[in-house]
Amino acid sequence: MTSAATRVILSILVVIFVFLATAGILLKVLSGPRREIDFLVIGAAATMVSLLVLFVLLISTWAKSPDTFFKRRKSDRSSS
Repeated sequence: MTSAATRVILSILVVIFVFLATAGILLKVLSGPRREIDFLVIGAAATMVSLLVLFVLLISTWAKSPDTFFKRRKSDRSSS
């Protein structure tokens, strides 16, 4: 496998593991008996955490430029 394919597979596995770990921790923390809304909250929280981890992984691996979010404007001093 190439390095890029390995990186993608590893990122997917990390995000899946984070989702399962977050859901498992929240299932242990929330007391029973659980209602349907409890499972909805657990799934939403696990999804939010795993998407945050995916975002951090993408920014730290593929978008390594220092101006990922903000770009400096070009100076217009010559036209003034």
